[in-house]
Amino acid sequence: MSTALLKSKLIAAINNPKPHKLQPAKQQEIPKFYRKKITSERDLTKNYSKLVFKTKLNRIRDQLLQSYEMDSIRDLIIEHSEKISGNFWLTFDNFLKIGSLVTSKAKVYFKSSLFLRFKPNQNRLISSDALFDYLDRSNTNIDMLFNLSNYGREFPGFITDEELGLFFEDMMPRLHLGSQVDGFKPYYLCICTRKLSFFLDPKRLGRVNIETLALSNVFNELLELRDPDLPKDIRDLNWFSAKSTKRVYSKHYDFISVDNFMQMNVSKSGMLDKKELSRYLGGRLTKSFIERLFAEKQTYNGQLDFVGYLDFVLAMEHSDTKEGLTWMFPIFDVKKDGFLDESTIAYFIKDVSIRMFAAGIEDTPRQNIINEIFDMANPQVHDIITLKDLQNCKQGDTIFNILYDFMGFHEYDTRPQPDVDPNSQED
Repeated sequence: MSTALLKSKLIAAINNPKPHKLQPAKQQEIPKFYRKKITSERDLTKNYSKLVFKTKLNRIRDQLLQSYEMDSIRDLIIEHSEKISGNFWLTFDNFLKIGSLVTSKAKVYFKSSLFLRFKPNQNRLISSDALFDYLDRSNTNIDMLFNLSNYGREFPGFITDEELGLFFEDMMPRLHLGSQVDGFKPYYLCICTRKLSFFLDPKRLGRVNIETLALSNVFNELLELRDPDLPKDIRDLNWFSAKSTKRVYSKHYDFISVDNFMQMNVSKSGMLDKKELSRYLGGRLTKSFIERLFAEKQTYNGQLDFVGYLDFVLAMEHSDTKEGLTWMFPIFDVKKDGFLDESTIAYFIKDVSIRMFAAGIEDTPRQNIINEIFDMANPQVHDIITLKDLQNCKQGDTIFNILYDFMGFHEYDTRPQPDVDPNSQED
């Protein structure tokens, strides 16, 4: 472009300027003082569960009887009972009469349906003691339901393992343990909470339904220890007693031969390996069973921790229960078929037979043992045994004992036979 042309355009721009387009002023942002809380579906569900559980607790609270009401009920039962052969018995009419005299809160118990719960004698009377024990136990369960709900904070209507530990810690002074758990407290709490979890948390979710817990037999076993007059022999057999828990964990002077964690943990590592666990039951566990246990259950670097050992002990000592059988079954279900067939049972019986021979016990043909097991299980399908078969036959604990203890079949086969009255034989 020439200099003259550029100069002329510059002069024209100066003489005829274009109007400037004004930009709107940028508005100042107003600070936010409130942001709407975004509630997730999970939070809504949790809040709803809290509301439902709280409403249920309030409804149940109306059934909780005070001590003066229980004293009045006991006096009325005694007053209206008939004493026969040193025992007190109650007629249906007197049962209803007591119901008309108790407080309005207690009337809910005195209905015909409750009377029919008790087994009558030949005169159609029910035991007065059994009635009051039931009422007392029911009231205690309601009271404990409220106490437990104060600990269950994370999940409405449930109490976690950690929260159970806090509950047990607060309960300890009321269990008449004395100084027997001094220096042993963490293990005592672990042993106690584990039994409740074993029986009431079958899916291992880490929490127990509070209402189920308060009404359970295993929880009633714990509450027995609150009785200062409980006989020593009964107290010592209670899982939650100091003596029983020490039996599981460490050597106790009252036991001549005992399997416990500290005795078997030769390495002092706080964990049990296969060799250490093989000392359980006096070394009677078969190798195949131990191998399967460590393969199936949770271990840490091939070792069983104390909690895992507690589950093992609970399953062994309660193998006649649904929970014990359920825990044990996967160990024997080698092929993960959901049942035990003849080849699976033969796998374990082989080890049993070898150990029996080594111990100098008369060897029983393996097929005979297998046949005996199937006869005991009486399965719905003749050549496989399911968990349900083991639960239904009521001999599942004996069958498992034969499979993991090399002395199991010998003790079963040589068990004392009941005497048969010759007069009862058919001609």
